[in-house]
Amino acid sequence: MLASAKVIRTSGDLTTTSTSFVDVTDMLITLTTGARRVLIVVNAVGHLNDSGADIALDISIDETRQGQTYGLAFERGGTSQNRNMSFSYYTPTLVPGRHKFKLMFCTKSSGTLTLYASTALSPLIMSATELPNNE
Repeated sequence: MLASAKVIRTSGDLTTTSTSFVDVTDMLITLTTGARRVLIVVNAVGHLNDSGADIALDISIDETRQGQTYGLAFERGGTSQNRNMSFSYYTPTLVPGRHKFKLMFCTKSSGTLTLYASTALSPLIMSATELPNNE
């Protein structure tokens, strides 16, 4: 049987002013996989409070970030604009065993980045699904 899990956050928007990637609170999935790839899907809406501020999202697998300088998803925004930051990522083939997948975020500029986590505007969702060997 292939492993899968998801985490949904529907209350408590998350904010950061960090220009370096930091963990998004409570957005962690642990899976035990075979020697297979994993599909990670993130549904997120971000908000910037500063003109020209940047949103960057990334995934870490076993404490190793997968993206480069600007992560796996990047958006430059204007003052007080919501941005769709949803993305998907196919991991490289993982060694068999237990793996931790974390969502990370940062601003890469000045200002405050908010990721919404509410039933009213947008839940924050991350899922991880182990794929068959031929995927």
